[in-house]
Amino acid sequence: MNVDALITRMKEDCKIRGNAHRNRFSFYRQIHISIGLPSALLATVAGSVATINANNAGDDVFSALDIISLLVAWVVALLTAANSFLNPHQTSQSHRDKATGYDVQFGKIGRAQAFLQNDDLKNQLEEIDARIEELKLSEPILSDRQIAKTKQALMQSGELNQVCGM
Repeated sequence: MNVDALITRMKEDCKIRGNAHRNRFSFYRQIHISIGLPSALLATVAGSVATINANNAGDDVFSALDIISLLVAWVVALLTAANSFLNPHQTSQSHRDKATGYDVQFGKIGRAQAFLQNDDLKNQLEEIDARIEELKLSEPILSDRQIAKTKQALMQSGELNQVCGM
């Protein structure tokens, strides 16, 4: 086993996947805000319009307020369904936890490199590599496109070259 090649690969994996999960965290956090806030505001509007309509309940005419309350109620229902289906809050937290997991492994690589030698180093690196593989296979999983996009961004910024010595 070439220890230097293993260290470089593991550092690259941790850096790229950690950043990719942080990007997904930000994306789902934005979805959570983009869907949740309008849903709450529109629910308030729908309730207000329904209250106004209740005061005018004696009219037999289908008023503009009836149409508005119907449309707002449908939009709220659709936003709530989207929010429930996508579960952006939970998904964003899962991505944040995975990013933290990769950061922890990245730190362990550096400590092993600094303080261990020969067989102890190899054994520690094998354990860290196994944990990285477990992280790769656990939910949430990144697409190849997300990984490639993050790798390209890190290479363009020079951050990947700096960290991995590439």
